[in-house]
Amino acid sequence: MSPSDDRLIDPRFAEMTILVVDSSTRIIDMLSKLLRSFGFRDVKIARTEELAFKHTREHRIDIILANYAEEEADDVSLTTMVRRDEASPNKELPVILMTASPNRNMIFKVRDEGANEIIGKPFNSLALFQKLSSVVHNPREYVDSEEFSGPDRRRTHDLEFSGRSRRKSAS
Repeated sequence: MSPSDDRLIDPRFAEMTILVVDSSTRIIDMLSKLLRSFGFRDVKIARTEELAFKHTREHRIDIILANYAEEEADDVSLTTMVRRDEASPNKELPVILMTASPNRNMIFKVRDEGANEIIGKPFNSLALFQKLSSVVHNPREYVDSEEFSGPDRRRTHDLEFSGRSRRKSAS
């Protein structure tokens, strides 16, 4: 983080608890310092997805920032546990995934699991700050159906649309 990044502070972050999920101590330390510089006072740590899900049941968590590695991905991802597990205390909890190898198939997969945002590694502080700000200040409508549970996958809405609704629930 450079001195010009002093402007990357959001007063709302001070009221929030963020959970960082990564197996690397080095990455956790770096992210914890960066998140505190953004204004987060409460940064919780989990080294596995299972421990992270346990944290969501035992603590008030406002945002999850988790590493996603396809080669380490379990059958049931953290995002799926948050969105679909009956024990999940907040199915609408924002989930931001970090990945070293974003590709089209992986992006569609985690989007369909209900991730709010994806950020490719390496990333700069501004990119992470923008993703965090997006889930805090511009949350997308939550959708819960048999096929999908997570933030609305559409990023823009055509306000000029005058045809019949494509959704059964809107008819």
